Amino acid sequence: MTVEPLEIDLWLPTFGTGAVNEPDRLICDAARLAESLGFGGLWTIDHPLAGAEIHDVSWLEPLTVLSAAAAVTDRIRLGTAILVAGIRHPIWLAKQIATLAVIAGDRVTLGAASGWYDKEYESLGASIRQRRTLTDECLEATRQLLEGPSVTFHGTGWSFEDVSIAPRPGWRIPFYIGGGSRLPDAGSENDVAQLSPSVLNRITRYEGWLAPCAGNEQATLDDLAQVQAAVDDPASFGFAHVQWVHLVDTDDRERALDEQIPAFRQTMGSWHSREHLQRTYLTGSMSDIRARLRELHAAGFDHVILGPVVRNLDQIELLGGLLTGITSDGREDRERAS
Repeated sequence: MTVEPLEIDLWLPTFGTGAVNEPDRLICDAARLAESLGFGGLWTIDHPLAGAEIHDVSWLEPLTVLSAAAAVTDRIRLGTAILVAGIRHPIWLAKQIATLAVIAGDRVTLGAASGWYDKEYESLGASIRQRRTLTDECLEATRQLLEGPSVTFHGTGWSFEDVSIAPRPGWRIPFYIGGGSRLPDAGSENDVAQLSPSVLNRITRYEGWLAPCAGNEQATLDDLAQVQAAVDDPASFGFAHVQWVHLVDTDDRERALDEQIPAFRQTMGSWHSREHLQRTYLTGSMSDIRARLRELHAAGFDHVILGPVVRNLDQIELLGGLLTGITSDGREDRERAS
């Protein structure tokens, strides 16, 4: 039986701090390079506001970035991982997604979740206590707007009559839902340490799942087992995991860690312990990281979205070396080594 290799996608390095005094060419350069190397997809993170609760950086607006990436690529898939749906009006979101699809074609995936940052909700006139309802309503209304000629919707957060989005895609845009266990030192006070029933229910209504960094890989694998059991047809469902990484071209674990930990702290914040960073993210030697990716694949993830924690093209080049056939049984790796 043929074992399909794990697909590896790229989280575009859309993070930064402070004021910018000249155009940033790195994003488009990274998109071109990723497509040329054979990555499966390009993804963007979403946080409208700067906040240092988990990360020590801020993020560019994700759909604007994907439009730029679409303009400089031809084949690679484009998606959000993960857009905070509960703070977005579904009419605006549907218009943005439809516009991106007009530019990029059927390469677009909407990855969405409820978010964890209470200030984002408060600043936009809502409360994070409403995030479950607002997220579900936004996703439902957005899908209707992308697929129907005229939509009337009445919800808690948004209501509208006889609204049409045009032009709109003539195909179904996949929705991947984010959410899962987040241990206290890996998440915010609004995250929970187990996959909640409401999030699991939301995941099963759409086409795929985006598993977060849980703070413990076993928690991620436990979530995966729950989602696999809950989905009607796992063979046609997408199982993706997002992870941060900093590759060091060595099989010396301690040498790799000595370079990785300072790099992680630049993005994740200096307050994180070495042990926490090792436990939460992809660290260690090249062999260590390949082994962990094989384990994720063997458990049932069909692709991973890897985000370099430093903004340079060298990391993307190194990540390209992971594209050559990581399989769940490691057979292709052994064949290349023999």
